[in-house]
Amino acid sequence: MKSRTIAILVLVVLLTACARPKPQAATAPAGVPSVPPAATSTAMPAVPTASPVAAIPTSTAAPATATSVPAAPAPTATAVPAVPTASPVVPAPTSTTMPAAAPGASPPRPIVFPAGATNMTIQDKLAPGDTHHYVLRILAGQTLVVELPGLLGWAALAVRGADGTVLLSDRVGAVSWSGEVPRTQDYLVDVKSLTAAPTSYMLDVTIPPIYMPQATVVQFPPGGTSATVQGTLVPGAVDHYVLRVLAGQTLVLASAPGLQGMLALTVAGADGFVLLPESAAQASWRGQVPTTQDYYVDVRSIAGATFGYALQISVPALATPQPQPRRISFPAGGTSATVSGTLAPFSTDSYVLTVLAGQTLNVDVPGLQGKVLLVIWGADGSVLLTDHAIASSFSGVVPSTQDYFIDVRTSTTPVAYTMHVSVPPLSAPEPLPERITFQAGAISATVRGTLAANASARYILKAQAGQTLNAEASTTLGQVILIIWGADGTVLLTDHAGSHSFGGPLPITQDYYIAVRAVGAGPARYSLLVTIPPR
Repeated sequence: MKSRTIAILVLVVLLTACARPKPQAATAPAGVPSVPPAATSTAMPAVPTASPVAAIPTSTAAPATATSVPAAPAPTATAVPAVPTASPVVPAPTSTTMPAAAPGASPPRPIVFPAGATNMTIQDKLAPGDTHHYVLRILAGQTLVVELPGLLGWAALAVRGADGTVLLSDRVGAVSWSGEVPRTQDYLVDVKSLTAAPTSYMLDVTIPPIYMPQATVVQFPPGGTSATVQGTLVPGAVDHYVLRVLAGQTLVLASAPGLQGMLALTVAGADGFVLLPESAAQASWRGQVPTTQDYYVDVRSIAGATFGYALQISVPALATPQPQPRRISFPAGGTSATVSGTLAPFSTDSYVLTVLAGQTLNVDVPGLQGKVLLVIWGADGSVLLTDHAIASSFSGVVPSTQDYFIDVRTSTTPVAYTMHVSVPPLSAPEPLPERITFQAGAISATVRGTLAANASARYILKAQAGQTLNAEASTTLGQVILIIWGADGTVLLTDHAGSHSFGGPLPITQDYYIAVRAVGAGPARYSLLVTIPPR
């Protein structure tokens, strides 16, 4: 009986051991997912660096249940890879995108400075809550100065680029601003009313000229299409060249063999547009220029020693000749003419007429603002109205007697146009200049005269390149100013200077003109002393 009892106890122990569950390794509490044995980077896929970091897609996040604390949490630094510094998360604010013009809103009015001027004043009147928009083209690096004198609290300025860059917000409430613009483009200037009453204003806009390097003019021989320039460069030195190239022509620069890695070429238009940056470090280049203008070619040394160079500059002739412009002629005794035409999309009609120095040229294509644009320039290359102005009318005094060209251009749609051109006669014929001559052995001469109010007397004398011309006017009645220029049109002293004296070297051998002009409300009695010291 005792042995039977022992056997039953042994059997119970064995059955109990078989029914007990096997122990689990690190069993997680209920509701908490266990940590997978793989690396923690599998919990969230890495964000591809090419994807914008502005918002990580929620599909890549860990499941919601993973927000509970796991048994072995992974370091948070491995959850999302670091964002490369080259991809900053700076979403562009919507206010910097140039909005389309509201339906019925007038387009910005172009600001066009008179030939040779750097300042313009616009007068207008704002209705309550109204905003006037203006636009003008500015080169990278130029300084823009805008001012609404005496209107603090009555009006506000806003300045922004065509690319959306805001230079001055109207929320500032400022009535003046000055700053250097970052890039070559159109800039918009807004004048906004801040009052419940009509407001008259004067908007002063100034763009001082930027420095352009003194450059050697590249001239091709008659009938030629290329020229070779030569020079010697010390380390870090640069030589500047400039030449005129027509839109669509190809500019070719070819340096002598073996100069790659020793010099770097730069090509830029007078409007600031860079065709070949210095960072390209190219010793030769070929490219088509976009607009008719002067182009600057810089040759810079990137070598550690002095070396000589030769650079061939070529501008092959255009494959097809430019169309001959249509000459505008006024009827006998007339001062105006009207021409008409039809333009296909992206086409141009060209006209030409002769205008005398000091005359006012008026050109207008009515009713087509924004559909056609005018471009006006002189035969000497001086631009009176650029295509950047996007203007369909122009009025200005021409600087010299020559042919002036007028282009009428369209963009995406065909246009039938009528253009009015007028050149009012000069108020009075220019008097023939009196020639100044020195006595034998003398270095100076004096001339005298009397002028009516706002009248002028003109003198002319021959001088040699490198000589110094000194001119001084004194008066016993009224006031006078001097204006001095060369027969080639080079201005030595402008009337804007308001000066009665001048002294300076002469650039070339030619005739030079001196005008004595009465200023003020009354006549003037003057004495003009002209001196040219011996060299």
